[in-house]
Amino acid sequence: MFCIEEGSKVRLSTGETARIVEVYGGGEAYEAEIDRPSEDFSITIDTIYPEDIVAIIKEIEISFSTLYKNDYVRLHTGERGRILKILKDDTFLTRVFEKDFQEIELKKSDIKSKIVEVDEPIQEWALA
Repeated sequence: MFCIEEGSKVRLSTGETARIVEVYGGGEAYEAEIDRPSEDFSITIDTIYPEDIVAIIKEIEISFSTLYKNDYVRLHTGERGRILKILKDDTFLTRVFEKDFQEIELKKSDIKSKIVEVDEPIQEWALA
């Protein structure tokens, strides 16, 4: 079947993204945390099937000259974060994931790279 494993992030045919938390039957079905809009921002856990998946989402790191609100970044310490607010003079309020989602002020010089997500369509990596 597909080269999808626990922890893979995928794009569904509905446009939603999901993170695989368990693989059933060698890839016949998957339990996934699906990012669905809700009032309380909760994550929906549901079973999805290979035909529901249109792409695997890969993260790549790129150099940057400008950062914007909601950009994901990699710090020089190796930690990941998300820009919450642009403060002043290359200073950003950032939520750092590996620090229990703490909000920390960082300077541009603290940031190694910008993280972007790229869809890798199923047709390009599926086995014939």
